[in-house]
Amino acid sequence: MLAARTTQDGVHLRRADSAEPVPAGWRTHPAGTLDGVRLDFLYRPDRHDICRAIGAPSLHLAAGLRQAGYQRSACLDGGIELWVRDRPASVRARLAGFTVLDGGRVRQR
Repeated sequence: MLAARTTQDGVHLRRADSAEPVPAGWRTHPAGTLDGVRLDFLYRPDRHDICRAIGAPSLHLAAGLRQAGYQRSACLDGGIELWVRDRPASVRARLAGFTVLDGGRVRQR
């Protein structure tokens, strides 16, 4: 069965030979293959950061990606993994950890 989407907001996997038009502001990039089918990922470069790991990342690297706001969103043939960060959501999550005190000082929660 071919996965039609990844789990991240807006980032989609689709067949590389798809004739469907790409929405304005979106881009495609080769992702790899799944069950032998060539796939592209469709994303908004102004919103999404994509890390395409060739081979499973080490635990240390995976922890660093998570800490930077990335989430693993797809595992493809040959051990290729796609990690996606939604930039605006990542910023909101980081800012949620701060409190603005009287006088404009900032303290980390």
